[in-house]
Amino acid sequence: TSINSLLKKLEDKKLIKSFYSTKIYSILLGKKLNNMKYGYYLLSPSMSSIEIIDKIIKGDIYRLWLTIPEGYNINKIAKLISNKGLSSDKYKNIALNVSNELKEKFSFLKELPKNLSLEGYLFPDTYDITGLNEEQIINLQLKRFSETIYDYWLKNKSRSKLSFLDTLNLASIVELETQNPNERELIAGVFIKRLEIGMKLGADPTVEYALGKHQGNKGLSFKDILVNSPYNTYINKGLPPGPICNPGLSSFKAVINYKDTPYLYFVAKGDGSHVFTKTYKEHLQAQKEIISKSFK
Repeated sequence: TSINSLLKKLEDKKLIKSFYSTKIYSILLGKKLNNMKYGYYLLSPSMSSIEIIDKIIKGDIYRLWLTIPEGYNINKIAKLISNKGLSSDKYKNIALNVSNELKEKFSFLKELPKNLSLEGYLFPDTYDITGLNEEQIINLQLKRFSETIYDYWLKNKSRSKLSFLDTLNLASIVELETQNPNERELIAGVFIKRLEIGMKLGADPTVEYALGKHQGNKGLSFKDILVNSPYNTYINKGLPPGPICNPGLSSFKAVINYKDTPYLYFVAKGDGSHVFTKTYKEHLQAQKEIISKSFK
């Protein structure tokens, strides 16, 4: 943009009174207008014309940052998008209806079943989304996914017992099952052991995904775990159809580097960690002890 075009735009936005007088005044004050730097700027009518010119010459660029926590699903990310002044509906539409263009651009999406969305592939991280639209943000997330999770897969897939899709799927469950990073590989080991013996995973987060809501401290009810959904791992054997959230790299690594374990059960202690047990009888006893302690 030329200097005159920029000043005229500022005038049209009523940020300066006159582009001509501002230009002359700036030159008289020795301002080097040729040094104005391109970018996005946060400007206000309360600023003087010289304050605005100085800001652009210094390159005091406005940055819009988006931080997506690990374990967020598409709906939660869309709300964050909305809070940044973008359209949550546009974001969800692109994420839920995967275009052929995206599948051509990112090789790891070519294996994605037609009925699945980008859930699991929208890498959680902090992004500079200044000037980006919803589609560009998704492209940025997929690029980051390629650089982290998919790159790790290509280097370590020979060590995995599961396919790429199943590894990502289980990683999304592990992500939501534990707040303690030291337990990720152990929890992954419990789930893989269950898969190997044909035992239902019985993972609470899969039921919450099917219900479309987090049950919080009250936990799941008997009615909840009977919800009719392919994502309900209390009534269906094996993994759900697809990921239930967008996991971080640590959870993905945990599935590949899982710990062999004799445990088949675990129950949350309420402090982010779990009690692991081998039998259902021991599991019930652990539950009773945790409940009794919580009432003391």
